[in-house]
Amino acid sequence: DINTSFEFVDLDGSFTLGTSPDSAEFQGGQARSAGVPSLYKSGLNGWMISSGGTGTVLFETAAQSVSFWFRDESAAVSSVVTLFDQDDLVLASVSGSTSFQQVSVEEIGPKRVARITVTHNGASGRVVVDDFSSSTGVLPGPLADPLPSPVEPSEVVVQLLPLAEGLTAPNWGTTAPGE
Repeated sequence: DINTSFEFVDLDGSFTLGTSPDSAEFQGGQARSAGVPSLYKSGLNGWMISSGGTGTVLFETAAQSVSFWFRDESAAVSSVVTLFDQDDLVLASVSGSTSFQQVSVEEIGPKRVARITVTHNGASGRVVVDDFSSSTGVLPGPLADPLPSPVEPSEVVVQLLPLAEGLTAPNWGTTAPGE
């Protein structure tokens, strides 16, 4: 799963966050500081898309949930954030504004977020994405068999003795005095 406020500097073009199979590749933007505190939801950096550009987030495994904040730097910026499912169909589309907006999507039936685009259609300024989180909801694969081969017979003999019978729901035990 991924949680970031992009508090690393000057990553241009493409970078990957998370670990396989829960990774996401960020393309076409820049993780950086512009030195303008109002451009960050938290911290001092954000993922920024310059005028005429499109930033893309590609999930290795489609995300069950995604949440992030975004804003346009000024009124000269005209941005659109679009979330796509595994079949490349639009799940949601949100137009930017000069104040932070939260985009939050949970799995809708079998539909998950496979790709996000952040498109800057304006003539100047930046679109800023901050406080990004996603979860694929993928659990690790099955555990290896703790006894991968049959247990061989041994010379050790074990005899079990019943300690109690007829208990309905035991949830605690201790040794008997002298044992």
